[in-house]
Amino acid sequence: MHVAPQLGYVLTRIEHLNARRQLGELHECGEFKELAPAISFPRYLCSQAFDYDRPGYIVEYELLEIAMVNEPIPGRKSSR
Repeated sequence: MHVAPQLGYVLTRIEHLNARRQLGELHECGEFKELAPAISFPRYLCSQAFDYDRPGYIVEYELLEIAMVNEPIPGRKSSR
């Protein structure tokens, strides 16, 4: 696991090893934006699976808008 101390120790990268101790999965994110004090969200996310016997996969996400951080969701009852 990799963290970013400057962003409150948010996880920026997670690596999972397979039974052969090879990289099996990789999850990483970047381009963080602070939306509220001590709350940062990534703009870019990527997940990859590696299979050394056959093709793996890669999925990438780009968050274009993040809204209503720490705000109630309209039309939803509070659980408090």
